[in-house]
Amino acid sequence: MDSSFKSAALLISINLLFFCNAIPSLAFGSSSATTTMHTNNWAVLVCTSRFWFNYRHMANTLSLYRTVKRLGIPDERIILMLADDMACNARNKYPAQVFNNENHRLNLYGDNVEVDYRGYEVTVENFLRVLTGRHEMAVPRSKRLLSDEGSHILLYMTGHGGDEFLKFQDSEELQSHDLADAVKQMKEKRRFKELLIMVDTCQAATLFSQLQSPGVLAIGSSMKGENSYSHHLDSDVGVSVVDRFTFYTLAFFERRNMYDNSSLSSLFSSYNPNLLMSTAYYRTDLYSRPLEEVPVTNFFGSVMEMIHTDSAYRAFSGKFSKSKSEISLDQPDEDKQRSLKSSDVLQELTGPNMTHDQIVSGVDWCKSSNRIVTVSHDRNSYVWNQETTEWVPTLVILRLNRAALCVQWSPKENKFAVGSGAKTVCICYYEQENNWWVSKLIRKRHESSVTSVAWHPNNILLATTSTDGKCRVFSTFIKGVDTSKLCSSISHFVGHLASSGLQVAIPLPMLSVAFRDLPLRDVLFISERMVIGVGFDCNPMVFTADERGLWSFLRFLDERKIVTSSSRYGSQFSETFGKFYSQSKYGMSNDTSEPSRRRGTSHENCISSIVAMKKAGDSISTRFSTSGLDGKVVIWDLKSQEDLSEYF
Repeated sequence: MDSSFKSAALLISINLLFFCNAIPSLAFGSSSATTTMHTNNWAVLVCTSRFWFNYRHMANTLSLYRTVKRLGIPDERIILMLADDMACNARNKYPAQVFNNENHRLNLYGDNVEVDYRGYEVTVENFLRVLTGRHEMAVPRSKRLLSDEGSHILLYMTGHGGDEFLKFQDSEELQSHDLADAVKQMKEKRRFKELLIMVDTCQAATLFSQLQSPGVLAIGSSMKGENSYSHHLDSDVGVSVVDRFTFYTLAFFERRNMYDNSSLSSLFSSYNPNLLMSTAYYRTDLYSRPLEEVPVTNFFGSVMEMIHTDSAYRAFSGKFSKSKSEISLDQPDEDKQRSLKSSDVLQELTGPNMTHDQIVSGVDWCKSSNRIVTVSHDRNSYVWNQETTEWVPTLVILRLNRAALCVQWSPKENKFAVGSGAKTVCICYYEQENNWWVSKLIRKRHESSVTSVAWHPNNILLATTSTDGKCRVFSTFIKGVDTSKLCSSISHFVGHLASSGLQVAIPLPMLSVAFRDLPLRDVLFISERMVIGVGFDCNPMVFTADERGLWSFLRFLDERKIVTSSSRYGSQFSETFGKFYSQSKYGMSNDTSEPSRRRGTSHENCISSIVAMKKAGDSISTRFSTSGLDGKVVIWDLKSQEDLSEYF
């Protein structure tokens, strides 16, 4: 009896132990399969062929690269693998440029392309290492696929292939079972939630025939026994520049943005066999969701689901009284609140409407149309319109790959300019026919971040400053938005005169002003011939234009005071103290310092902003104020500067 009781107790203990061990694994498996949230998107774009006659394969990959970036996937979440020998090939008529269209308007191989694996680094081994995460220790994080169980991954491959294989650089092959094994490892290591494989090659459908992992969706440009064809030949380049499958994929996405509700079903059904000259095949048996319910941006765009935290936006945070005449501003360092009286009605831009998820770097308010524009380090811009008692944001896609740093409305309030860390300026305007905001990049770039922008009163010229030490003036004329292209008071070079005498060809030159002093933070047009710039030099700088319209640096606005050690201390020790005091306060390093580089001006630290003080309708502003990091606000009157009167 005793032994049987012990045996029964032992059996019960073993069963309980097995049951306790089984429950966590079952719960874990079900939770990971059903409750994991979609948190981020990644793209792996691979061109597997090289040599000049395969130009179109590199153009295919760069075109998809541009598309996913435009739709919101940042460079740090894109792995780009290219043979990278087309742009600098000796047979390329356009050095360092790659095009996918005969009009050559869009250079796919621009300054913003970040290639992770190039040349002979594009191998089957490295490709499989990227997918599975099995890298050597020396491989940097920028060349790794750092996805997780909440990631959606787009895997795009193009090149030459056949029945269940894809050639890599005419030297090795990726077999269908190699791809299936890599995807299986990715699933076991929880490196993705959902995976979309897109292949543009001959007999592409055979490459994913061995896939067995759940959550995988695949589409190929051709079925078994079919070829994948190029779209058109560029007579200037001398070879085909894009494949048909990729061409019509791009055509689908060029009509959409990151907030479009188009589904994967609409993308897959858009492929016409008569246009492709092959049959696009997609496999959905491993994918659980209906394609009609899956937006294309789940793989080709960014994840825009954001959570706003009040503590991150203290500058905007506020509780407003119902009387609309009293504003209570939160104090981040104090529990109490202070109240300000105001005749204007201000509304808080926080809460569910605040869509920026990083630092808001620029805000501007246009008076006539009562609209607010904001830009942020998240590379987005929003135009806010007041509807009844709420401010409603409208997204403006800036197409930047770096943070937006500053913004300003034009004088007529029909467009605004955005300076960025991408060394360029965006001009944004509203397109009535399509009911959206359009962003155009000024092609000529600074050599560093654009820190401020300022509009000319004629609504066309724009002055910009950058940390490259240059102030530039651009023409921002936009057909259909601006009524007059030329200003009578500004000269240009005449390139050609039509025989009728009624038309002239005028190339508008970009004007650069180089100066040897510290970078500027803000600029202000005083008149059509004078600009005041402020920044890290602690002294406003005057830029003027001569009769020919050529701009140059004239002088500093404030007279620098040369401060020497005072003799009132009456001792050698006191003179030493006075010298160090002068070094600290006025920036004097030693007695041989160049006087123009020493401080001793009204501002003793960086000047962060400059604001005109003029009546509405005045074209010239001779009075303005500056504020700096030294805590000072200085009001300037240029009428006292006699040598500047000729530029008013």
